[in-house]
Amino acid sequence: MLTRGRMLYFALALLFAISLTCRIREIIDRVDLVFHGTERAKSPFSMNVPGVEITGVEPEAAAAGIRKGDTLLAFAERPYRGALDFYIPLREARPGDRLNVQVRLADGSVRNSSIEVQPFRVTLPAVEIIQEVAGIVMPAFCMLLGFWVAAVRIRDLRAWILLAMMISFGETVGGLFRSMFGHDDFFQPAWRDCFCRFRSSCRFARLRFCNLLLTVNVND
Repeated sequence: MLTRGRMLYFALALLFAISLTCRIREIIDRVDLVFHGTERAKSPFSMNVPGVEITGVEPEAAAAGIRKGDTLLAFAERPYRGALDFYIPLREARPGDRLNVQVRLADGSVRNSSIEVQPFRVTLPAVEIIQEVAGIVMPAFCMLLGFWVAAVRIRDLRAWILLAMMISFGETVGGLFRSMFGHDDFFQPAWRDCFCRFRSSCRFARLRFCNLLLTVNVND
């Protein structure tokens, strides 16, 4: 019969394995973009993941008639149902490829366009190298710190809340959507569903942690 403490450690180990897998995949993808950025396709527009609204456009998308505020209906011949349907074909594309896009405009009409994707980067300035290094180091540090605190204080609710905050902060600093949603394998469908739930739980964790801090300050 497992005790409560062992169950908590088991849950922590499982969460660590999932987080470590995501982190390693992202590090590999970041290193690949550093050394092979000219051979990888850049996102022609940005999305409010996990939503469907286009929040920003690159020149190649604007030239194809895509506008900020449009609703994405299909991308690369795939009906758009979530981030996987955008980042998987984008990750498989190469600069110069043309991807078909279907969007709904603000007036309700539907537009079909073709976008020629551009390289992720042409040059690699020193400042971008620093940003990529920070995108690797900071999320890893936040993750390890959060798990260490949770392991030391396994029964403390505040330690678990801090863990959620550290993972959330790490994703905010270094989260790479093309790594989260761009791998067409067994891990991605589960990750798509977990991502939405995780964002909601992290918002709750931040609020809960702030309330606990306020309670401690009042009592002091």
